[in-house]
Amino acid sequence: MGPAPRLTGTVDDSGRTVSFDLSVAGSDGCTGEVSETKEGSFQLIFDGSTVWIKPDDEFWRSAAGVTDPTQLASLKGKYVTGTASASSLGEITSLCQLKTLLKDFSTIPASDASQELKGRVTHMNGQRALKISDALDSAYIFVTDAAQPKLLQLIDPGNDGVNFSFAYPGTPVAITPPPASEIVSGG
Repeated sequence: MGPAPRLTGTVDDSGRTVSFDLSVAGSDGCTGEVSETKEGSFQLIFDGSTVWIKPDDEFWRSAAGVTDPTQLASLKGKYVTGTASASSLGEITSLCQLKTLLKDFSTIPASDASQELKGRVTHMNGQRALKISDALDSAYIFVTDAAQPKLLQLIDPGNDGVNFSFAYPGTPVAITPPPASEIVSGG
């Protein structure tokens, strides 16, 4: 597998903008930050099956309804955990699984894609790039124009205004669950 990508981007969710800054660790998950307008943010650790989130105070107040100062103080810096199959957590962790995220683009046969893309070379951040459209809707991706292409951007204006960018800092991503002392039980 190639270098671990860093995924940054936004999704429009019913008028709220959800922003992501995630380092993806192949099929093993990801780590990073998710923020939502008017809801706050949280740190995310996902190991492929279990997800841990560490919300900030704003998130605890807005999204979880925790307003008691004593309770907020006891939650500060703590993670809550769940499985990736939980509905809201599953949507977030699907960003960490690039195969799932890009499943609609696998329906384009390679021979058709290469034929169609020969005239569509462009440049992104100083790199030659190719635009590949999803045959089923208005989504498209940009990949490097190289023998081993790397994903550069995914845009899906018809699906909640998805706009994701990918960078390859070359740093391996290690997924380390938080220590038990930092996990809130019954979260």
